[in-house]
Amino acid sequence: MDSVEKWLYPGTPAATVLRMRPLAISIFEKYGIDPWQPADAAMGDLCASKGISLEMFLSELKALPAPDSDTDWKSRPIPHLLDFLTREHWQFINGLLPSIQHTLAQNHPTSGESLRRLRYLVEEWPGFSSALVEHIQEEEAFLFPKILEYDYCLRNGCSHPDFSGGSVSVFVAITMLKNEERQMAGIRRFLNEVRFSRASYETQDSMESRLEPLLDDLQIRLLTHSGLETNQLFPLAKATEKAMIELRISGGKAKAATAPDSGSTGEHKQRILP
Repeated sequence: MDSVEKWLYPGTPAATVLRMRPLAISIFEKYGIDPWQPADAAMGDLCASKGISLEMFLSELKALPAPDSDTDWKSRPIPHLLDFLTREHWQFINGLLPSIQHTLAQNHPTSGESLRRLRYLVEEWPGFSSALVEHIQEEEAFLFPKILEYDYCLRNGCSHPDFSGGSVSVFVAITMLKNEERQMAGIRRFLNEVRFSRASYETQDSMESRLEPLLDDLQIRLLTHSGLETNQLFPLAKATEKAMIELRISGGKAKAATAPDSGSTGEHKQRILP
């Protein structure tokens, strides 16, 4: 990912830090900083309010671990999973998608069915890649921060506007899961339509032989990524929402559902909302 020094300045909003590294919530909590209060608070001001330097925060941010793909996500806190998914987003946008685009921009010495598929791929790729990037940006701009804040509120006994005044906005359960399923179905259809025949991509140094591994890697990683969101992240998010709804209805007197702790131990805590 981009070096922290490229985007962390005194005026950087806390929301930007959490968007780039959701796992940074552990540093905020370590120093007793609520990154959502006040809204759009700048990092320099937040650090100064707790008597720590921005350089100290930067050092701890750079030392944060990068969760591995073989992590047992059922035993890890929500911020760890969000951090991993965000890192994968960066790899898609800055690695795999540009590699495919670069390959498509080269000469196309092919013919027959391969040429038809290649022309279709060249024609449709800009729209496909733009839609994928838009989907990623939607998740990082709204969905991931929402889940991270709900999790923080549940663990730290904070109220949240979405659950106040008897009006509840359950974004994850109603909207994102349906969007994810619909969008991934479209991605599977597109990638299946542009795959080349085995004979064409087994030809050494052909356009097909260069494209097929990239398309295969993209399809596998996208399906794995989507599976993590659908089978791990969304259920965790919905459980967190449910716990906050129940606590709101009960007036904060009932125990919250067991929610992941943001600390590095992966232990779980129970919190009671006021």
